[in-house]
Amino acid sequence: MATHSAKSRNIAKLTASITRSPVDVDELSTSYHESFAVEIGKIGPKELKKALADSEIITRMLREYPKEMTDIINNLLAGRTDDAREAATRIGLTEQAFKRQGGGMLWWFMIGVAAGVIIVAAATQKQ
Repeated sequence: MATHSAKSRNIAKLTASITRSPVDVDELSTSYHESFAVEIGKIGPKELKKALADSEIITRMLREYPKEMTDIINNLLAGRTDDAREAATRIGLTEQAFKRQGGGMLWWFMIGVAAGVIIVAAATQKQ
């Protein structure tokens, strides 16, 4: 009799989604959301070094290109991914640029973090 054992994979799946404002469709509130999932394996010193590089790159880009970064995030939140990608490419916010600077592991995750930081800062800022 043959036995089979399943190997467990040390992989976590990071999932994020953006939900659009609801619209009425035949008197039913309907909303649309896009989502993406990234499978992340075991994290070690090499991955942490890349994550640190990513966060430093994002921080620098937020300082150097605040308008463009805001536009990118707003385009992403509105579902205009082509516009967001085009603006990101114009300012060098690409996976290739991240890799050249020692980052690249958590590109989309860091974009999400940056979006969250901007949104929270804007929402809590006193006028």
